[in-house]
Amino acid sequence: MSGLDLKYDGIVYQQTGELLLELNETKEIRWMCAESYWRNLQVFAFGQIFGESLITMGEEKNGEVVPKPMGPLFENGTRAGEILLTKFFPGKRRAKLPSVELPKAEDLIKDPTEFRLKEALGRLRTIARTDAAKYWRHLAIREVYFGYKPIGQKDGFWRFDSREDFEPNKDKEEAVPNDFVEQMRLGVEAYLGKVLDKRDVTRDALPAFIRRNVVMHLAIHPVPNIIKDPDFENPENSARVFNPTRESLVKDEATTRTEATKQLWRIQDLVVPGLVKRMIEDSAREAAPGRRREVLVEKIQEASVPKNHLEPIREKLSMAVAAAHGPNQDLNELMKLRRDLEKLSSKIGATPKPKVLLSTTHNYPDEYENAISVLADMGAGPEDAIFHKAFNDVFPELVPHHPVHIAKD
Repeated sequence: MSGLDLKYDGIVYQQTGELLLELNETKEIRWMCAESYWRNLQVFAFGQIFGESLITMGEEKNGEVVPKPMGPLFENGTRAGEILLTKFFPGKRRAKLPSVELPKAEDLIKDPTEFRLKEALGRLRTIARTDAAKYWRHLAIREVYFGYKPIGQKDGFWRFDSREDFEPNKDKEEAVPNDFVEQMRLGVEAYLGKVLDKRDVTRDALPAFIRRNVVMHLAIHPVPNIIKDPDFENPENSARVFNPTRESLVKDEATTRTEATKQLWRIQDLVVPGLVKRMIEDSAREAAPGRRREVLVEKIQEASVPKNHLEPIREKLSMAVAAAHGPNQDLNELMKLRRDLEKLSSKIGATPKPKVLLSTTHNYPDEYENAISVLADMGAGPEDAIFHKAFNDVFPELVPHHPVHIAKD
């Protein structure tokens, strides 16, 4: 056991790819969704640096299971997530055939007895009053930007000329709280008002479009961690990694399994922001602006190398998650690891022992303690880089163009 098996939402790969590959198709709206892109970049870096394998959907070819190419998340778009994994980060990708145990999103939406999806939709009323509401606004902005093409009503439902014309369902769509829909609509109009005016489309269908997309978004993963994902060969030594929208719902749940996931995210938030901040600062020193994202990719690749000086922490993290997901549901090791990482600031400037950095076998606790010092030396910590000068130099399109006022009743 040397690391976690992780399974990401596809949008994590897609948005990280759009950002690191400087994709033109989303350049106009990336500043409107800056925090979502930044969060997904950090989530991706966490998996690359501390995970053993990243599970993606597979398909059979010539008797072997190979990765199934990821599709774009908007119609006729670039497969940015696929390019990211295939060209720059292929080493930890592991293909799995789709599980027959998980129902399709369309079937969940149609099922009149499916209460979990409706319960999750209802909780959006609470989330709308938290900071996490911005991630849902980002999702709405993105979906409207690429898929809002109303073509009229049929059987009492608005229909759309795009792949976002999901089959409507009155029962599930009415479960989306009205105040949540209104908040998303106001956000979309504040950011995309000029775009919608230019396209000369009616805004009357915006609430229906937002409802339908939210229902489909949650139907894909309606119960993130309560049920163990059958796609994992070792479910105890595994974790789902979500887009911040679904993450907000998991944080609102209270089960032992979701508590383990929350501890894992706290560990991520104690380490990754500082790591990526240091990488971005190093990348910003590159004289050629067009090379800065390439340097950042190289920095993440370097930190992701298996059997390097961070291996003791990968093993410790894997064992702690396995204990939390095991029959005794023991969270103590995860909480101890979190406490150790909370003390990182006291170790800044510590010099790791050379023999530890070169070692490929591990002898706790010395090598673990030295790995903590290595993390500190790499800049690990909770300090965020978003909108700092180096961040703006590497990702200038994420810098807000102008303040946007979202009217509220």
